[in-house]
Amino acid sequence: MTKQKENNSNIAFSITKKGLRKFFIWFTTSLLSVLFIIGISCSIPGLGMSTLKFINSFTDEIDEYMPKGSLVISSDKVNGQPDKIKATMAQTINEQLQAAYTNDVLSSIYDPFGDGALSTTTDAEGNVTYNDPLTQQMYDDAVAQFHHDLDGYFTYDTTDPDNVTVNGMLSDVDLNDVSHNLLDFDRTIGEKYHYSAYTKPGISWIFQGGTKSLFSSNSTNGLYADALKNQQMVSMEDYANSVEGGLFTDPVTKSPGTNLVNNKIWFINDQLQGIIAGLDAATPPLPLIKYHSEDLPFTNESLDYINNNIATIYKDGTDEYQSPTGNPDAWQGFGPNNNFFASTNDVYNPMYLSDFAVARTGIVFLFILFPIAAIGTLTPLTYILVKSKKDASEESLEENDENKKTIIKPVEIEKDSEERVII
Repeated sequence: MTKQKENNSNIAFSITKKGLRKFFIWFTTSLLSVLFIIGISCSIPGLGMSTLKFINSFTDEIDEYMPKGSLVISSDKVNGQPDKIKATMAQTINEQLQAAYTNDVLSSIYDPFGDGALSTTTDAEGNVTYNDPLTQQMYDDAVAQFHHDLDGYFTYDTTDPDNVTVNGMLSDVDLNDVSHNLLDFDRTIGEKYHYSAYTKPGISWIFQGGTKSLFSSNSTNGLYADALKNQQMVSMEDYANSVEGGLFTDPVTKSPGTNLVNNKIWFINDQLQGIIAGLDAATPPLPLIKYHSEDLPFTNESLDYINNNIATIYKDGTDEYQSPTGNPDAWQGFGPNNNFFASTNDVYNPMYLSDFAVARTGIVFLFILFPIAAIGTLTPLTYILVKSKKDASEESLEENDENKKTIIKPVEIEKDSEERVII
């Protein structure tokens, strides 16, 4: 009886040990899984996810304000002009499109006083260079990208190899396509000259050295300060008034830089102003202008679109172009909700500081807490697994021994009435 109690006690103790071991294994694997999942989940988005959302919303904004096929420069109309006018018109269009690329880059450079990164030097031959080498390199990249994207739309006079000029057009230029190309170029510029954190998924950027930027103690000139500036928004009027240059072929000579949303909304509005100002300059200064002319370089469908979407264009009675910024009632009907200007409310506003904090949290969980927990539980977990395997083996041996000790009782088989066989 005492031995039976002892066996029952051993069995109960064994069950308790097994339960504790299973609980510890479950708890350990659950803890490591939770730490790893939180770390990965917080690390994957990074700052790049907000940028992607902004780009997608800005892509929609381009298609809203410059619908494909609605603002198309007509090669037929340009080439239908007399030779000298054709060459002048084609050259002007070429220069304006190139300025769109260069000003897109220059406006993103923080130089609020116009006497630093955007300061220039003009040589005796009239060539302009930027005093800041990085600015000059960004400018050169913009020019190279323009030639890559749009050289195929123009014809050139190569009589003088040292002075190649544009003398006509090969095909129509859709400003919707140009704007999308510029948006793709912005990504390249952002990755090359700014922080790649804005253009890459968080997890890939972190593994390429991003951890240092996230935990840098430099809060005034590092990623955090840059993210703060890119997230901040000011009124579009204040931002536009802080930018000098940009219209037509005028280079940007002063800029508050990126405030990202302000900068890109300013840029699309600047292009719209340039289109209307160009058409305005080519027509008589009337209070109400309807654009219908074979001398204007847009397709007839584009002119119809402009006429149908611009209710009223005011001028001040002279040939001077009157900026809508100075007269909010001057423009109506160009774009969604009858607004000429794109608005910061029309696009996704990135929350980079929140992304910054989440990415930091992800790194803490993934590269600090997870390894500590893994190392801390490795020894006891290994011991438990080995011990469990050993106990299972011992139990199996004990069970075999018990089977061997089992006594088989004799069984009498009746052979006949007088003989019994014992087995």
